[in-house]
Amino acid sequence: MVLCSLNRTFVPNMSTNRTFQHRVTIVGVAVPIIMAVMALYFLLHRTAIHLIIGFGLVAVIIMMLERLLHTNYLFEGDMLTISRGRFMKREQVPVKDITRISPIRRQWLLIDYLLIEYGAGHEAEVQPVNEEAFLQEIKKRQDDHEERS
Repeated sequence: MVLCSLNRTFVPNMSTNRTFQHRVTIVGVAVPIIMAVMALYFLLHRTAIHLIIGFGLVAVIIMMLERLLHTNYLFEGDMLTISRGRFMKREQVPVKDITRISPIRRQWLLIDYLLIEYGAGHEAEVQPVNEEAFLQEIKKRQDDHEERS
């Protein structure tokens, strides 16, 4: 943000960072719960193979919850950074290279997301809490980039 010296108001510009949180879905919550019940079942049977499977499921549950709770989408200048938790690699998407954004709706799986196509055949899926504001932010940054060019 830039502070205007005359009336001390904030004027947004391209250096403004904006973060969108990941939308938590029914499937995103139900699957770890089901897996936790399965892990408990395997851990209560005290044979070696059951313990290995149970602890393996616990590790998978931790990874799923980490991704579910810590995924966010950060706009920094001309870049969209998709962070899918602390254990996953961050994905950098140049906003100027975004060619198409398609809303994908899957009624029977209760899953909906935005498919972002950019660059030479690259794709990224995002599930921001506020899809409309997310799309407006991309449009605004693309327009700002075109004005500067």
